[in-house]
Amino acid sequence: IAALGTTVSHIIAPDIEHHIFLSEWKAAFPDAKLIGPQGLPEKRAKQASSDDKIRDDPFAVVFEAGPAKRDLRIDPAFDADFDYEFVDAHPNKELVFYFRPDRVLIQAD
Repeated sequence: IAALGTTVSHIIAPDIEHHIFLSEWKAAFPDAKLIGPQGLPEKRAKQASSDDKIRDDPFAVVFEAGPAKRDLRIDPAFDADFDYEFVDAHPNKELVFYFRPDRVLIQAD
């Protein structure tokens, strides 16, 4: 990815199950902001003591259920290109992203 000559500014765990290599990506791109769904930071904190791949990395943005989820913003540069939705009714707490410039949908399952 670094060979592409671009900056990795955000690393997203698209749901509460797809996060195992998040710490490795964060180590490779330490300035990137971590984004994930409600419950994932706590889950990772518990798993960090028993799994070498998982560290208790801080999340810059955590999507949470409730009325305020519609008001959540990541940052101006990200928000300029992406629409996103937190599907909190899904058992995996799914995050879905739509990259407007190329009309690409990004999701885990």
